[in-house]
Amino acid sequence: MSCLVRTLTADRGAALVSATCFAFTPFMFAHSAHVQLLMTAGLAWSMFMFHRFADRPSPGRGARLRRGDGPDRHLLQATTASFVVLMVGFAVLVVATTRHFWTAARYWIGLAVGALTAAAVVGPAFLPYATLQRVQGFRRAL
Repeated sequence: MSCLVRTLTADRGAALVSATCFAFTPFMFAHSAHVQLLMTAGLAWSMFMFHRFADRPSPGRGARLRRGDGPDRHLLQATTASFVVLMVGFAVLVVATTRHFWTAARYWIGLAVGALTAAAVVGPAFLPYATLQRVQGFRRAL
């Protein structure tokens, strides 16, 4: 969160306050039994990487968007994949609209590279679940 707010505001004080509030929010402590809420750290990092990409779109930055410059950050982001897809997907549309990137090929190519590399890296982790579903007939109804 500190990196995200510092990138957006260029204010170290605001970055420190926002990171502290994000890390120690009472809502998170009150709902610690909900395991999925323990995985929210990757959300701020994903948005930080998206804003870095949006500032200078390129296929290389698109590839780094999926992993976040750290060797294991893609695993953290995979645990919150549905939230990340929604947040970054919405940010893609907002940035394309506000910065007039609808016709910017570098922007869309970079996003495609990021999506493909994310699928290539995280996809093998989901193969055992697909096998279990096929072999055991496991289904979840809405």
